[in-house]
Amino acid sequence: MKYKLIVSDLDGTLIPLRSETLSTKTREIVSKIVESGVYFVPCTGRSFNCIPKEFEDLGTRFYIYANGAVIYDKMTHSFLRENYIELDCALSVIDILKKYGILVYTFIDKDMYTDKFYFDKLCGNEEFSYFFSKATILDDLSTYIMDNKAKVQKISATLNPGEYDTVYQTINNIIPGLTITSFTENNIEILSEGSDKGTALCFLCDSLEINNEECAALGDSDNDIEMIKNAGLSIAPINANDNVKMIANIIEGDANNDTFADTLMKYIF
Repeated sequence: MKYKLIVSDLDGTLIPLRSETLSTKTREIVSKIVESGVYFVPCTGRSFNCIPKEFEDLGTRFYIYANGAVIYDKMTHSFLRENYIELDCALSVIDILKKYGILVYTFIDKDMYTDKFYFDKLCGNEEFSYFFSKATILDDLSTYIMDNKAKVQKISATLNPGEYDTVYQTINNIIPGLTITSFTENNIEILSEGSDKGTALCFLCDSLEINNEECAALGDSDNDIEMIKNAGLSIAPINANDNVKMIANIIEGDANNDTFADTLMKYIF
C-alpha cells in the first residue's frame, strides 16, 4: 500500500531525546516522502517552537504538538484543532504538581512556560539545561495564567522516582476526565479530555479525507499508543518501551544511532 500520511513522534523515535536537529539521513528520507506527495507530520509532545526548524525547509505543512492538543497548518498559519484545559482545572493541576514535581511547566500558544522558582533551583543541573534554554521563565506561573486567562494546552512535570502512580491518582480523583499520559517513567503530562495523539491523527485524517488505514504511525512511548492504534501501519524503534512494542506492527531500527531512518526507507517506500 502507498501510504498517504506519515505521522511521527520525535524524541526517541525520529531523533534522539532532546535533539534539536535531524540527521542528514533522516532529512533526506523526510524530503523524499514529502516530494512523493505524502504528508509527513511531526506529532510530538514538544511545543511548536521546540520542533526542529528543518521540517519547514523540507516542506512539512501540518504539525501536531503538545501531545495532540494542537494541529497547526504552517501553510495557512492557522490552527486546525486546539484543545485547552479549563482555566480552573489548569490552576488546580499546577497546585497539585507543585507538591510533588521536581519541575512543573505548561504549554501555551507555541511555547513552554515555567516558574522562576524552578529555574533558580535547577539552572545549574545539566539535565535541565535544554529545557531552560527553550522555556519562558515567569515570576509566578499560576498568576500569569490567571491574569492573562491563558489557554493552557498541556501541563507537564518531571517527577521524583516512584511518584507517577500517586500523582496520577491524586489528579484523577480531584479532577476526573483529563487525559493523563507520559513519555518517560519520571514524567507526567496532563491535557484536556480527548486530547491525545491518536485523536489528533483521526481529526487530521478526516480533514484531509484520508482513511486511517492509509496512514503510518511511528512512536516509542506511552503517549504514542493511541496514535499507533489508529494507523494502518505502526513502526517502533527497538528503544521503544514494552507497551509500544506489544502493539506495533514492526519493531526495527534505533533512534539513538540513526538506524531508524533506514527502517522508514524500508517500509514506507
